[in-house]
Amino acid sequence: MIAKKSYAAPRLVTQRPVVFDDPRDEVSPEDLTATERLRPLYLLNRRTDLKPLASRFAIQGDRRRGNWQKVLLDRGTVQESEWQDAEGEWYFLCYVPHSSDLTIELQTLGPDAKTRIAIASEVSIPAERKLGLVVLSKRGGVAPFAAKPNWGIA
Repeated sequence: MIAKKSYAAPRLVTQRPVVFDDPRDEVSPEDLTATERLRPLYLLNRRTDLKPLASRFAIQGDRRRGNWQKVLLDRGTVQESEWQDAEGEWYFLCYVPHSSDLTIELQTLGPDAKTRIAIASEVSIPAERKLGLVVLSKRGGVAPFAAKPNWGIA
């Protein structure tokens, strides 16, 4: 006869803190240029029946898509006044290079508990913009905005 073991919840046994050394090396010009090209990309979910779960990206010319990244609700970091009062929930997706065309795949959880993927192609943030915005519209689909948003489109 095999004796049953009682369930023990997992617990943290050890934790190793990570400490950065004082910065010594200067950033290379290539790395500095690459960093300056990055822009934050946000998702505005205007639907109450869909919950964004994860996203992945492909820059035009890439043969492979990136890995899935968890999408988390953003609690008010959007600073652009024209977007602050927009109806819906805000999510931060990632930092992306400006002036590059991207394809975004967004996993969503529907009211029927099924996971589906919405796709936005040819998303780009112009160099003069501080951030980018993608809208999960009320009618379905994902609408990319590269310029000032027009809430009637989507």
